[in-house]
Order: sequence, then C-alpha cells, then structure tokens
Amino acid sequence: MTHPAHEPPGHAFEFRRLLLGNRLVDFDAHRIAYGGAELRIRPKSMAVLCALVAAKGEPVSREQLLDRVWPETCPTDEVITQAIVELRRALDRSSNPLCWIDTIPRVGYRLVGEVRASNDEDSDHPSILADAASAAAEVRVSVQPGAQEEAQKSAQWPLRTLWLTGAVGISLLAVVAVHSRVGPGPGSLATSPISSPVVTWLTSKPEREMYPSLSPDGSQFAYTESSASGGRSRIVVRDVDDAASLRIFSHPPPGHYDTYPAWSPRGDAIAFMRGARNSCAILLKSLSGNERKLIDCGANVLTYLEWHPDGRRLLTLRKPADPGVCTMIHLVDVETGESSALPYTPLPIGRCDVEARISPDARWIVFRRGRAPNSDLWLVPAVGGTARLLAPLDAEIRGFDWRDDSASLLASSDHEGARALYLVSLNGDVEQVSKEALLFPRTATSVKLAAAHVEQRLVRIRAAPADGNVVPTAASRSDFMPRPAPHGSRLAFVSQRSGSDEIWLHEAGLPAPRQLTSMGSGRFDSLEWSSDAQHLVAVNRGLTGRMHIIDATTGESRALTGEDQKVRFASFGRDGRFIYYSSNRGSRWRIWRMRIDGSGAESLYDVDAIDPREAIDGALFYVKESAVGLHRLDLQSFEERQLTTEVWLHNIGEYTVHEDAVRFVALSSRGKQQLMFQSWRGRNELDEPQPVAVEFKDPLTAGELVLAADQQRWYYTVIEHESTDIALVRW
Repeated sequence: MTHPAHEPPGHAFEFRRLLLGNRLVDFDAHRIAYGGAELRIRPKSMAVLCALVAAKGEPVSREQLLDRVWPETCPTDEVITQAIVELRRALDRSSNPLCWIDTIPRVGYRLVGEVRASNDEDSDHPSILADAASAAAEVRVSVQPGAQEEAQKSAQWPLRTLWLTGAVGISLLAVVAVHSRVGPGPGSLATSPISSPVVTWLTSKPEREMYPSLSPDGSQFAYTESSASGGRSRIVVRDVDDAASLRIFSHPPPGHYDTYPAWSPRGDAIAFMRGARNSCAILLKSLSGNERKLIDCGANVLTYLEWHPDGRRLLTLRKPADPGVCTMIHLVDVETGESSALPYTPLPIGRCDVEARISPDARWIVFRRGRAPNSDLWLVPAVGGTARLLAPLDAEIRGFDWRDDSASLLASSDHEGARALYLVSLNGDVEQVSKEALLFPRTATSVKLAAAHVEQRLVRIRAAPADGNVVPTAASRSDFMPRPAPHGSRLAFVSQRSGSDEIWLHEAGLPAPRQLTSMGSGRFDSLEWSSDAQHLVAVNRGLTGRMHIIDATTGESRALTGEDQKVRFASFGRDGRFIYYSSNRGSRWRIWRMRIDGSGAESLYDVDAIDPREAIDGALFYVKESAVGLHRLDLQSFEERQLTTEVWLHNIGEYTVHEDAVRFVALSSRGKQQLMFQSWRGRNELDEPQPVAVEFKDPLTAGELVLAADQQRWYYTVIEHESTDIALVRW
C-alpha cells in the first residue's frame, strides 16, 4: 500500500478495504466479495470483524466484543453468535472452506490467515448496489503514521505483525455510529419501529382459514378456507370489521383446490393458484366476477403470488429452461400471461429461491433462498442485478411481507427456536416484535395493518399394529418424532409435555415415559439411535443448529458441534464409529462425518445433500433441495446415482431405507396416503414401487414415519386436533 500523494508527511492515512487471502473486505459498503460474488454484511457484524483484525491474531473474548461493539446496551451473547456465523458464512464460501475465524474454547475468537491492505485499484469487484456506498460512507480503517513505513515494506501482513493499533486504529465507533443509517438504498430511508403491536382474531370457525391477503386500504381480506377434515379449499372474501360480510369468491371444480390469494394494488381483482394432483395454474378473478387463467404453474414449485405495484405484473417463482438451476423469480404479465425471468443470478445448484416480495416503492425484491430445511432472506434490485444476503436467519421462514415504509419487513421465523414475528430492516437487523406464532403475514399498502394465520395442532404418536403398550400415554401437549430403539422395547420421542421441546423415553410395561433432556429452549430437527441402543444423536436448533450425543440411560448430553456449524439431520453409521450429518457452511448443504467422540470432522463430498443415512455398507442415501429423488453415494468411488423420484424433500421423513428395499408414503389412486415398497435390483437400481396392504386413515405429519428394526411395526404421528385461524396485527 502506498502513501496517498496528497497527504502531508507524517499524517495518518486511511484505507477502506482489506484482503483476507483473496476475500475483499469493503468497510465502506459493508460487503465481502469473493469468487465473483458479493455479500452485504450487517454493520454490527462488520464491527466484530474490525475488532478481530485490530487484535492482530490474538483472541478476543465475548465480553470484549460486547463492550466494544454493543457499548452501553445489554444484549445477550447470542448477538455475537449471529455476527460470527454471518462472518464465517461470508468468508468461507468455497468448495474447500477455510476457517478464518477460529473459536478458542472458553476464551473467545481470533482471526487467522493472511491480511493485507487493498488499494482501490486492487479490486475488480463491482458494487452490489449502486448507491450502497453513499449510504455507508462513514466507516474507515486507519493506520498510524508509524505503521506507514512497515506497510510499504510488504504488501502482505501476517496477523502477528499487522499494524492496526493505537488510539486511531480501526474506527469501531464509526462502524457503530452508522449502524442505524446504513441500508441498500438512500440514507434517507429509515425503519420506523413497531412497539406493542395489537393482535386481534378475525376468524374462529372449525374450518381452516389460511394465507390471508389484505385489500390495499385494509378494509377487506381474502383467504384460503378448507374444511377441518381436509376437503378442497377455496378463496373467501370478507370485511375486516364485519364477519357477516363473508362471501365465497372462488369455486374450484371437483378434484381441484384454490389457495394463495393475492389482492391487486388497485383493489379490483385477486390472483390465486388453482391446483390438482398433477396440474397447477395461476388464475385472475375480478371482484365483479370475471375469472380467467393466466399461466400454468411449474411442477413441484411453491407458487406464492405477489403483485407488482404497477398492477400490470405478478411475481412468482418458476423453473427456467436451464436444468442446472432450481427456481428463480419471474414476472407474469396479467394481460397476456407471458412470463419473463428477472435478470439476476440464482444459485446454479443447491438452495432454491422461493416466495418473492417487492417493496411498495418498487425498488427492491426480497426473496427466500432455500426451500428446505431452512431459508435465508435475500435482496435484489426490482429491475434485476446482483442479489445479496439480507438476513442470514437459516430458519423455517413461513411468510414475510414489506411494511408500508419500504424500509423493513415483517417475517415469521423460528431462528431463535420458538416461532415469532420479527421486524427485518434493510441493514439486516432482526428484532422480535411479537411472540405470537403468526404465519404468512401480509400487509396493507396504505395503512399500518397486517393479517396472518395461526396454527394450533395437537400431535399424537401411533403404531401399526397397535397391540401392547408400545406408544406413550397421550398428554395434553404434542408428542412427535418417534424413534424405536434398534432392539428392545424402548421408544425415544420429542414432546412438549414439560413446556418446551425435550427428548423423552417410553419403555413398554412402564406406566409413564421419563424425560431425558432439559435443554429448555430450541427445537429438535432430528433424533436417531446408535446401533447398540446406548446413545441418541440429536440436533437442537435455537439461533444455530448444534448436534448433541445423549446417553439413553442417564440423559447426559454433550455437544459435538460448535454454534457456527449449522447442522441438520444427524444419524449414526451402521458400525457405530461415525455420525453422518448435513451442514451448511456456505451456500449449500453438504455431507459431513465425524467420530462419535466429536473428533475427525470432515466434509465427505461437495454435493447438495440433506439428511444422509447409511443403510448399506459403502453407501449413503439422501435427498436434495435442487432435485427430486432419493440419491445414493458410494463412499468408495464417490459415484452418485438417483434411485427413485418418489422420495424427495416433501416426504423427507416419510421413508425408510433398509438393505432389501426403500419404503415410503405416497398418495393412492383415491388420494389417500399409502405405504409403498420398492425392492433393490442390484446396488444401484430399484424395482417398480408396489403398494403395501395398509392405508393410513389419519393424515401423517411430515417427517413422522419410522419402521422398527424388526420391520414388524410402524410408528407414525397423527394430527388429533388442528385449528387454523386468521389474526390482524395493528401497530
């Protein structure tokens, strides 16, 4: 780095960029660029990175980070966790991820690797957003005058000799000072807070009322109504203040259902999806009664609808012609039905794009990246361009929508464990505004209102055949995720009996189950037995997903993964030596393996893989987000093959692989859930699926079908009671 010619000798000079290896850190624009892609980083997370750089490779404790980045406030340690996770995800996006931020157990964090200053001309990375720099042009990284000579000696500075110290040092206060003003648009955009929102109920009928959409003035709302027994759904419209004004809006023909209504900006029409078992279409109906089809939906695509503020186009997600791309945002002309893709770059494989919402001022589109098991919120200009990560929630996001200020969104997320409603600002800040589990919030464009629906379910465990005391006695709260031990008569399961999700153990012959864990928060994403039935491996997710090994006798629990490793779906290997799991440390879910003592963690293969299970020697089975089907990976040759298209994300927990066959749930010719059987033909192919002579009379909850090791009994869950009602949120 050279001394700026216009600076007087001995004067402190500033640089605005650093290179961590080949990762460009731009403090002005709050972004990290690598490999042609760029991610926007929240100001607080960038301040954490500043503190780590300033420490010259020495550990920085969590207490020090709280003091420096969050002065005079009282946040929890989780804010540091979120910042570290965001930074690691931004820095470690490659097929061979490096650990730039090292965790020092019981001490803190330190930055590792090579750091050097970057001149403006060093970078060929274009800005993500044209006006981002003008909104965030306060942050500077300063070097003391005495460090200038050292900087000129070498372009590369190991952290042990990095001269970024002293009274000037890195301007952390500047980072914090612009925290409330930084955004992707002009600095004049400000997020208005939501304090004490008022939630009132709009519906309370036995039918299921879901997916509300408010009229622009907030006086009416449309929603999906279906019978409590699961009959075909239709669109209903009524006034917000008059329950007697209800009228049936759509009339689906036999074998079809209508859902996902979206009220037009002018308030004169509603778009919705009409689906059947093998077809899907987007329809438009005016309030005067004229109904017409716009375009067919894509197969296996979640068809949430969103109006463009101009009232002439709809936003939806469709599969492009490129088979290597999952889904991307399209705009549909409501006059002609013609569809055109938004000019932006989706991920080539891995996480699909789902559910796009455009800001009221028509400047930005926020979309959900990741169909399952979890998603993040991404932002792209409404005219197209480079997308960037807005909020790395890594959560089951069930709906979001813009507020009328075009500077923030309401999102339904469970990234802290329990589902709640959050305010997401355009600088990436996330703040809980309601503890109510409000789903699929939709706002009105001209008033401070949102409508959402709330689900209440009571889930029970069932067994087939049901003879004997093989399932726990029913409680007043839900039991789910049944896992029979490989041998013996024990059944592990997750229950809310104690008020939070905990693991319980039922033993045939005993009057009541006993509680194994007392984690107190978060929720369990997976639960599996070891082959000797002595241990359980579980993934508990609060702000991050951590994998735990649990002694099935004592209940003693030990964390196997760190808070930043984002684990989902863990299972023991057949020989009991290894645990296989899914981990997303960049842009996709990969297969990882570690020894049961927590050592030797390694990424096995750079493949989009979710829920790996070892069932036959030398092979793993898993599903993908980017493709339909059950896949097999040979761990010797690393050859991957698709086995069947009957198993994929939507029935990820409703299949079981054994050495002779795969068993899964599918719809019968009468539309009932039915157990199917496909036997192996060799190691890589399956025979045609054949029905098993059992039909489930009760609907299965996703992820709730397990075959006992002796293949004589099935355990599954049923929804004993369910109600879904619509609520109104005022602020």
